[in-house]
Amino acid sequence: MFVIGPRAGTLPITLKQFDTLAYPESLRWLALATAAALALWLAVPVGNGRREAWRDVAALVVSMLTPLVVLLLVSFVKPIYLVGRYDMLGFPAFPVLMGLAWAKLEAVGLPRARVVVPALAAACLLPVAVKLFRYYTQPAVHPENSAAAAERLAAKLASGDVVLFPDLRGHVVLYQLARRGWAWRGDQCEQDASGVRVGCDVLPPTALDAAVRGDAAPLRAALGRALDDHPGAVFIVHGTWAVGANGPMVLPGDVAVIGELGRLGYRPGPGDWEVGITEYRRP
Repeated sequence: MFVIGPRAGTLPITLKQFDTLAYPESLRWLALATAAALALWLAVPVGNGRREAWRDVAALVVSMLTPLVVLLLVSFVKPIYLVGRYDMLGFPAFPVLMGLAWAKLEAVGLPRARVVVPALAAACLLPVAVKLFRYYTQPAVHPENSAAAAERLAAKLASGDVVLFPDLRGHVVLYQLARRGWAWRGDQCEQDASGVRVGCDVLPPTALDAAVRGDAAPLRAALGRALDDHPGAVFIVHGTWAVGANGPMVLPGDVAVIGELGRLGYRPGPGDWEVGITEYRRP
């Protein structure tokens, strides 16, 4: 049974290992607290030396914050700012600022500087080292990763089937299918070795949004084009899903697609919730 999940307010993406990477919250806060402490030390007027140092710091702060503020302001009109990815635009100034804070800490010559400096260095390096270690030891093919979804699809697809992608995860799964010998040609996917050809459709976001608001006509038209001349099974590759106590949960757009398939006579088959794929067939 499908339960309508929370309405998506952000851009659905797939971040490979970061989708399932477990990271201690304490280390995250340790890194943030250390960076904040160094930033505050840089702002303290003690030991700044020449006046031009303030100008250098101000220029670095402006160069770090300007692209992020611009992206944030534009996102109020059209969402384009993906936190954690586009922050890299402002990153070059960040290590320079941290380096200035280190240099100032050593130049002041505090009595306990020999203890404080190594402690702060460890507080900065430990969270990064743990994250890198866990990232590179994370299995490349995890059940929730798109590579695993492509493996499951490749094993099930037969000529005449259709694969529907309700969100941007579809592009990642299509890329993984291409690495396994499948070529995506517009609305078709073909396996070069066997000649198996199936429908592959990334459903229009506007049609999904309209269906959620109550106007299913655009979605029906999109599904009509996708299913035409494809008598086989229909697979939906969900981008966001969860299995709770009340059953599987998907986003409203996915629920709309499932509802339209039911109206067309399709019935649910065995779902593969480990990788977020559901299957539908006509009796």
